[in-house]
Amino acid sequence: MTDVPDGARDRCRVTGLTDRLKPALTAGIRGRMTKRLFLNLTTASVLVASAGVSMAHTPPMPSTPTTKILAIGTFPPGTDMQLVQHILPSEIQRTAQLYLEGNIDQWYSLQDRAGVAFILNVTDMSQAHEMLEALPLGKAHLMTFSLLPIGPLKPLSKLLNPPCPQ
Repeated sequence: MTDVPDGARDRCRVTGLTDRLKPALTAGIRGRMTKRLFLNLTTASVLVASAGVSMAHTPPMPSTPTTKILAIGTFPPGTDMQLVQHILPSEIQRTAQLYLEGNIDQWYSLQDRAGVAFILNVTDMSQAHEMLEALPLGKAHLMTFSLLPIGPLKPLSKLLNPPCPQ
């Protein structure tokens, strides 16, 4: 027999055993994964079917009116931030004016990037867009806004008007 250290001989035995068992192990894992996938799909199907039945007996939620607009303003990639700094004093002055006029309810700075978040006392999206585009940074096309209509939390109506027992 050749001069092979004991550890190397053991590794060869284990490697050979692993190579022989690999197809069986893989088939077992695949079988378990297939069973688990089938179980998950069955459970999801039952949940979806039961949700459809329970929703059929639930009266539709009343529509929620838009009471404010959330405006998130960010700087497009490549914005000249020196130009922004130059325009910023007039932007702040005009924004403060909108706040004092009651058009802006709350204003915040974004924490994850340069930009602002306004909660506007406006319900019309086009009016909100026009108002924000009229600000100095909007006129200079240095800030863009995403507008999201917001209103009262719909599910609270479920607490106030629980469904009738049948």
